[in-house]
Amino acid sequence: YLLCDCVEMKPLFSIRQAEYDDIEAVATKEGIDDMFNEDYLPAVKTAAVLVDWMDEKNEAFILEHRNITPGELRNKIEKAKWLSYAAMEIAKISGQRELSKRVYKTKLRLEKGVKEELLDLIRFKGIGRVRARTLFNNGLKTATEVKRAKFDILNRLLGQAVARDLKKQVGENVVQSRLA
Repeated sequence: YLLCDCVEMKPLFSIRQAEYDDIEAVATKEGIDDMFNEDYLPAVKTAAVLVDWMDEKNEAFILEHRNITPGELRNKIEKAKWLSYAAMEIAKISGQRELSKRVYKTKLRLEKGVKEELLDLIRFKGIGRVRARTLFNNGLKTATEVKRAKFDILNRLLGQAVARDLKKQVGENVVQSRLA
């Protein structure tokens, strides 16, 4: 909500009459009571959309349930990433290392559209939210587990080219004969 209450996030997402009660319930659940700010509910909706994205909801879900187009979503994600970067730098300058780390995680989650549990996996080149979720759901939850995984398992989950590239990224060369 804090990022979405910044003037740089405007225009905020508008609230349809049918979703007013839901957005108000989100505000209440999150302890947001800023009734003196006329934009507080649109800011809550904007924050809820960003949370949906970070909770791995896809663009079709967000369009259907929040009436937000992919272009509008991308625009807000970019602004939120910029604001989170600024917040991270301010936290660093003011000596708040832990806060800076938390904001960095949020920035990564905004950028990749993933839950926190996938942050270790999305650091690999060629691994986005869908492939990271596939790895995670199949028991490969960390970079170390990916490194220990047999090529055949990665090949089955991600395909030969991606599996080979992933093994290369963790320092293992896959011999061509193993690919046949």
